[in-house]
Amino acid sequence: MELPFEVPAGVELVTGLWARDWIQPRLLPQDRSLGVRVGEIIPTGFDAYARVFHPAREGDAMEPRRWSELAERNERVVHPEMQLEHIVGSLDISSVPGLESPLEGDLPGEQLEALIDVLRTFTATPSVCWFAVWEGYGFYGGGVSLSWSPDEDPAIVRARERAEVERARRAARQLDAVPKLAIHPSPEGGAMRSYFIFRGSIDAASGLEFNGSSQAPNLWWPDDRAWCVATEIDGYSTFVGGSARCVEAILADQRLEALPSSTDLRFDLWSDRVNPRPQGMRERW
Repeated sequence: MELPFEVPAGVELVTGLWARDWIQPRLLPQDRSLGVRVGEIIPTGFDAYARVFHPAREGDAMEPRRWSELAERNERVVHPEMQLEHIVGSLDISSVPGLESPLEGDLPGEQLEALIDVLRTFTATPSVCWFAVWEGYGFYGGGVSLSWSPDEDPAIVRARERAEVERARRAARQLDAVPKLAIHPSPEGGAMRSYFIFRGSIDAASGLEFNGSSQAPNLWWPDDRAWCVATEIDGYSTFVGGSARCVEAILADQRLEALPSSTDLRFDLWSDRVNPRPQGMRERW
């Protein structure tokens, strides 16, 4: 199959999606009157769950900063449904002097490696894992990228523009032709999220690169389905479901900042009903 990107080393693109059929039936239905629940992005049915918090960055050296450190500094409460905006008191985290937002929808490399270390001991199939990466990222090559300088011949610029538009259209057709995992599909077509699926060993989770851009998988699990990891693209957290011992190991690993979670807890911006709302945040749920 012709693609506008190279398949990352160590994995293969999966076009037969039999391995993902277990996920959608185990997700909670969307119900916005209840907020956005953890079980809408990670399958229910595991014995235990953990929420791993993506660190913020702070200072000239952009050192990792845990949510609990910021909570202590700002006299906020650490709890499983906390939101960083509530902890720092601003809807725009990067507006706080010296602070940079955590990675959104992408578990940072150090934490990803630590999670891999823990999870490999809790599956009988570490050599066969499934990785779902959201189709909407711009690094696949389906978008249009144009540049020019004022002194260029306009005819040359227009010709380059036409060639780039045609290349992008061809790439978009190639991407559309790849079967994808659809999360919360709509009867009218489309889905809340659709993902390309790749297969490789557990170590490949930290080496996914597309056209020069690294990306942690958004949803991944081993072939024996002993656990599952979910990172929603619009969030600063990663959720893991697995056995009680698996989750205990995650919570005990000092390289990770994690708290117990469950599929009925929320993780939307309004989920933090313990700490004060940031100024200017309207009431919702």
